[in-house]
Amino acid sequence: MTATADLVVVGGGVLGVAVALHARRTHPDWRVALLDQTAPGAGATGRSLAVVAPTGENSAIRGLAARAVEIYRSTELHDCVRPRSALVVVPEHAEPMLKEQTTSTVRRADASDVQRLRASAPGVQLRPGDAVFAVDDGFLQVDTATLAELPADAGVTVAHDTRITACREADGQWELLAADNACWRTPRVVLAVGPWEPPDITAAEGPWVPPRTRVKRVASLHVPAYKGEPDDPLVAFPADNLLLVPGEDGLRVSFLHPHWRSGPLAHGAHEAPDFTADDLAAGRAALAVRAPTLAEQAVGGQVFWDTYPEDPLAFVSGPAAGSLRWLNGGAGRGVRLAPALAEAALAVAERPRPDAADLSPATPVA
Repeated sequence: MTATADLVVVGGGVLGVAVALHARRTHPDWRVALLDQTAPGAGATGRSLAVVAPTGENSAIRGLAARAVEIYRSTELHDCVRPRSALVVVPEHAEPMLKEQTTSTVRRADASDVQRLRASAPGVQLRPGDAVFAVDDGFLQVDTATLAELPADAGVTVAHDTRITACREADGQWELLAADNACWRTPRVVLAVGPWEPPDITAAEGPWVPPRTRVKRVASLHVPAYKGEPDDPLVAFPADNLLLVPGEDGLRVSFLHPHWRSGPLAHGAHEAPDFTADDLAAGRAALAVRAPTLAEQAVGGQVFWDTYPEDPLAFVSGPAAGSLRWLNGGAGRGVRLAPALAEAALAVAERPRPDAADLSPATPVA
């Protein structure tokens, strides 16, 4: 069976969803298909803490982050986000860097902010030389379940349990072959497969291999004993790689997990590994550095795989002709940058055959 579309997006995480929505928003006459090997939002996107932060370690990422926040707020994506304030704890000398890397206004925390910090992180330990800063605007929390439903609501054809194994280009069209022998034909393809092994890609000019990536085990702790308020701020300790996210069902804590893989996951593997006693111990140890009381109350959590490109700026790449784009948020930036990266990827892919001289094989987004 062969189906046709004006654009096929492979991968139903936040990046793929953002591309499909952007295509429908800017080209309402297009037939857009979103294919996922399980279901949209069922992978890393649905298991992440889904926090959009107005931050970036360089000007390119800051520009994307600011644009992403703008799109989240001004389009149909507004239905799946809510504003969050944040308190950030850094050494006093890091104030200039914090302000440089944050696109929203950063101010010194006042007494009420510090009180909120101690309420959001009971038993928090501040070190000599620490300073607390408040970011009142720019952080967003994404409801990933609502996000996953938006493409179908927007008229996108959504195909579940569809694993694309090969992409072949000929005569200005791409032929996408699925594991179940289904076939899609389209002039434009965006691949957003996350930590999964990409399909075999053969462009008109020859085979193409996506940039090298590593896959990281990402984990978060759950502290159900935490009883806070809906407007409690996020609490970040950047130097300790800790992010505390209060919610209605308790506190979620993102921490740096040490486990890496050397390459992408095989298609068909189970994406969500079990949260083990070792994961709990690692998370408790990381959290105890700043909030030992909370660490003792952590009773579980979740883990998933996410992909990190070797080149941190290789967000959008693909064969030189440009009608197929490989898209990667990388380094945990998927939710944070997705709408802006979708805009950048489609700006290239929507041109069926741009001049090869206009693009390098891996085009960083600036």
